[in-house]
Amino acid sequence: MAIEIKEQERNKKNITRGNKIMEANFGKNLKANRTERKLSQCQVAHQIGCTQQCVSGWENGKIEPTMSYLWKLADVFDISIDVLIGRRDY
Repeated sequence: MAIEIKEQERNKKNITRGNKIMEANFGKNLKANRTERKLSQCQVAHQIGCTQQCVSGWENGKIEPTMSYLWKLADVFDISIDVLIGRRDY
């Protein structure tokens, strides 16, 4: 019983750590894809139907996009959501 609880706590910590890494990678990947294509935050925002402030917040890790915005961003950059968020382990 105690071993199971410790394992569950360890798994929660690993998930939290993994989420933070993906969040950091997402912002960097979003900005890299945007600048590689010479797009402004406003241009990306217009293409996916959000505000420039949202794009800035995503790039800076202050807010997280919804799943529907992730799909739209992946379509704009012609990449998978996995690549966009920096997921490496499947």
